[in-house]
Amino acid sequence: MLASSRYVLPQEDIKPETLKLVNLISSLKDEGEGEAPFYSELLQLLEDDKVSDAFTKIVEETDLIISKIKSERDLESIFNLEIAICIKSGLKQLVVRLANIISESQNGKATRKMKILNNIYSNLEVNDPLRYDVYLAIVKFSAKNDYMDIIVNHLVKLDLWLKNWGSSVEQKRELYLTLRTLLNESNHKMEAYECLFKYLLTFENADANTLNSSKDNAREAIKDAINNDSIFNFEELFKLRAIQNLNSEPCFDLAKIFLAGDIKEYESFISSHNNIINELSLNDEECRKKIRMLTLVTVVGQEIPGRVNYSVVQEALNIPEEEVELWILDVIRAGLIDAKMNQLDKTIIVNRATPRQFTENEWKKLDTRIDEWKKNLEDILNVIANAKLIAQSH
Repeated sequence: MLASSRYVLPQEDIKPETLKLVNLISSLKDEGEGEAPFYSELLQLLEDDKVSDAFTKIVEETDLIISKIKSERDLESIFNLEIAICIKSGLKQLVVRLANIISESQNGKATRKMKILNNIYSNLEVNDPLRYDVYLAIVKFSAKNDYMDIIVNHLVKLDLWLKNWGSSVEQKRELYLTLRTLLNESNHKMEAYECLFKYLLTFENADANTLNSSKDNAREAIKDAINNDSIFNFEELFKLRAIQNLNSEPCFDLAKIFLAGDIKEYESFISSHNNIINELSLNDEECRKKIRMLTLVTVVGQEIPGRVNYSVVQEALNIPEEEVELWILDVIRAGLIDAKMNQLDKTIIVNRATPRQFTENEWKKLDTRIDEWKKNLEDILNVIANAKLIAQSH
């Protein structure tokens, strides 16, 4: 969050300090001595010890205060006082109302409002459940005022915060979906996808009816994963119950091709499901590019370490020979393989390929490599030991 401050208010000062706010708002309303309905009503409420009713009316004048007070320092002091009175008087729900009013306000002064929102958040205890509501207001305000970069920077802490706040499953779902929508709108596509993934993760222990309510968003996750040019691994997505719950739908079969299939399977599927591209708002050309790259990863992944002939790639990707090197470069740039090209004998020298799925076969390969590393290390240690013995003998 942005820099924020706390305001500590002694209990005995609540009424006098509240009266100061009443006087301020009355003056901002241009109430005179003869006719001052706001002042008179609030004074009566305070005299009747109805601090809650009085402060509810004070909070509703938030827009007036923001629009009339010119000094940023004065504005911060006024709202720090409001926050302190609400918290000290046991009226913490009113700070949520205050946060929502500021978040929805349309009268500019975004920087000042953001500072006040952060002060509200910071004046609540770390484990206060109301921090959830204030944070949600901050997220919505940030989206309207081009501050989503701030939200992105703190997403890594969000799971811990939700745990500290004791947020319910329903609250988590609301927040993740809100973030997904607003991050998409601000062009933070990967972060939006990650929030949608976490939303679907909340359905792992859901009953059948609740699980079915996630279907629309599960389809969105498949669409987003295919559309995102930074996502090449579909394994974690496929483990989600919400995705498995779509196993009778064409979108599931399409995603399965991106999980472990190839370009030929993709082309066959598309030819028999003509509308799937439009239904999921996909770009066929981009889809073909991604599945070709994944097909290439599979082909070279079978020869690690080793060599793969250009002709094998050409056949697997169903492309002209002159395009083979361009596709290899694309896959190397994406970090999916570590390889070099030998243009003389038209082969790819493969050092590493990212597995599309970590299957039992991958575990066996890893086990073999570990054994090889151990053997190499033992050989090196033996060489060092022999060198020491030779040196000592001289």
